[in-house]
Amino acid sequence: MNDIPQTTALAVIPASQLPTILAADTDDILGKLAAEINGFHGDVTTEKGRKEIASKAYKVATAKEDLKRVASKLKEDHQQTIKSINAEVAVVEERMNALRDQVRAPLDEFQGREKARIAAHEAAVAEIGGWGAVDPAWTSEQIASRIAELNEHPHRDRDWQEFREKAQDAARASFNALKMAQMEAAEREAVAVEAARIAAEEAEQRRIAREQAQRERDERIAAEAAQRAKEEAERIAAERAAEAERVAQAEREAAARREQEQREARERAEQEKAEAVERARQAEAQREVERVERHRSAIRTIEAQDKFSGSPKTADIQARIDGLNQPFRWDFQEFSDEAERARSVALERLAAKHASVKATEDAAADAERVAREQKAEQDRLAAVEAERQRRAAADAAIRAEADRRAANIAHRRKINREAVAAIVRETDGVTEEQAIALVTAIAKGTVLHISIAY
Repeated sequence: MNDIPQTTALAVIPASQLPTILAADTDDILGKLAAEINGFHGDVTTEKGRKEIASKAYKVATAKEDLKRVASKLKEDHQQTIKSINAEVAVVEERMNALRDQVRAPLDEFQGREKARIAAHEAAVAEIGGWGAVDPAWTSEQIASRIAELNEHPHRDRDWQEFREKAQDAARASFNALKMAQMEAAEREAVAVEAARIAAEEAEQRRIAREQAQRERDERIAAEAAQRAKEEAERIAAERAAEAERVAQAEREAAARREQEQREARERAEQEKAEAVERARQAEAQREVERVERHRSAIRTIEAQDKFSGSPKTADIQARIDGLNQPFRWDFQEFSDEAERARSVALERLAAKHASVKATEDAAADAERVAREQKAEQDRLAAVEAERQRRAAADAAIRAEADRRAANIAHRRKINREAVAAIVRETDGVTEEQAIALVTAIAKGTVLHISIAY
């Protein structure tokens, strides 16, 4: 038996006991391992603790394999007891597996929770990353509604743990994309308004052109009519040179009326032309007023960036700060300096508001963290007390079982010693060593039809 490997788990077993270890002392070995495992409490929250748990489980598995190797050697040396050895190996393997599963249970549970927690955080970050996608046809008001909706999204109050920075980056990118889309939509809307204005001006110019053409036609018709009348008068004058002064006077009066009509037509044309010029001047003035108002409105929008309808969060304020830090997409022309001053003032006010709100949020977060830590400490103390009670009960059960087995072994040894003494006493020439060998064989069941009553 000296060629059986000696390992850490079995080093406490004397080599002389190995042939009978499964028959007599298996429960003692398991009891020692069980006591060691029950007295061990690994910490799954640290890398060192998790390695210690895995090491203990590996030690149990190694002890199991060592016992299986001992059993294989015993089967070779003791073919008569192979069935009983196999049965004990099954018991050993079952109990070793139970000890291994017992020590690994906290680690397996922790790893499962970690996997589920990380998957949930990654899914939430992916959802945040999709916030910035909007329909290209949305208006600036629709995008503003989307931004307001996302400001109240439950993910903003989520406990991100180590994913907080990644979630903040994703949220910042999505909000920046929405703000950019909002500015682009506002620019498209401004371009559409300008296009409508230009179209209205072109329509007005076409109307003026039509009126001018009509006046020219009217003047041409009047001139042609005057020319025809003059020719007719000259013909009549030539034919009726002798007509009375009354006819000549009537003709002169008719010519005077025609001249008056022509003069009035010219005056009307000049008046209409002056009115058209005045309308053009007024339209240009109105366009200038509207241009200035658009710039003023844009500047007022910049100045109002520190105004919020409700109680803003730091992310809301930071989004506006980020938006103001972007280069102007609007050409403010002669109002550029004023717009830049408005942006600087708005940024100063937003920075002050951001600091104030952040201080409030940090205070709330600290209070929540303290409450969580207090709750965690209470839970830990309760778990420690429950574990202490469980270990005390388990230790009591192990001690009771050990006492029972020790008493049983002592009883069996007493009976065996009495049997040895009786054999030596009642037989002639049988030595004590021979009597011990006989009693041992009977106890093992290798002597057919003979047994010892314990």
